[in-house]
Amino acid sequence: MASGSSSILNLATTTASALNFQIPPINIKLDRNNYSLWHTTIISALETFDLEDFVLNPKPPSATIEVAAVQAVAATATSPAIAAVEAHTAPNPEYALWKKRDRFVLLWLKSTLSDHTSSFVARSTLLKSPGKRLKNCFKPK
Repeated sequence: MASGSSSILNLATTTASALNFQIPPINIKLDRNNYSLWHTTIISALETFDLEDFVLNPKPPSATIEVAAVQAVAATATSPAIAAVEAHTAPNPEYALWKKRDRFVLLWLKSTLSDHTSSFVARSTLLKSPGKRLKNCFKPK
């Protein structure tokens, strides 16, 4: 595997979650004749890092969360005043982390595809669509 590809695998570092994946490169490139070998190798690698659900059963968390209203609290001698906050939606930090991991796994999977195979998933941005597409195209019938 080219050295550029291995740098892809030392990816996905974020200060918010201390996320740091270092999945080793896989030397098997998916083509028309090796889906079963490729699939079992990929799933084993993903299971090692607890990432198999991104391929086998993707369930992203909600992109937003509901933030409950907070009533105003007057200042006291020992605590400052708290302003009232209306109920609203906010970005879900769990979704941001999930999306980062999903894109990382997708990028890693793309690095295991032959040139011909990669055309099947070139426009995919989340794992749920290319996983089914690859299975339908390459799994022996």
